[in-house]
Amino acid sequence: MTEGLRDIEVRLSMAYYFIKRMNLELPELPPERVQLALSNLDDIQNQVEIVKTEAMHRTSMRKPISSSGC
Repeated sequence: MTEGLRDIEVRLSMAYYFIKRMNLELPELPPERVQLALSNLDDIQNQVEIVKTEAMHRTSMRKPISSSGC
């Protein structure tokens, strides 16, 4: 911990669960109830949207599966 800040690295695929578990998506909590604060929530949300867009693009590029069974 440096100057009251701690860096915690979390894989993007696990960020949603980390944020939910730590109640980091609740900005309306009173200050006395906030134990942790996320300084880059906007960055994380942007990264998630980029990954979703890329996944949708990759999915749309897939070749359709043949229904002939062979």
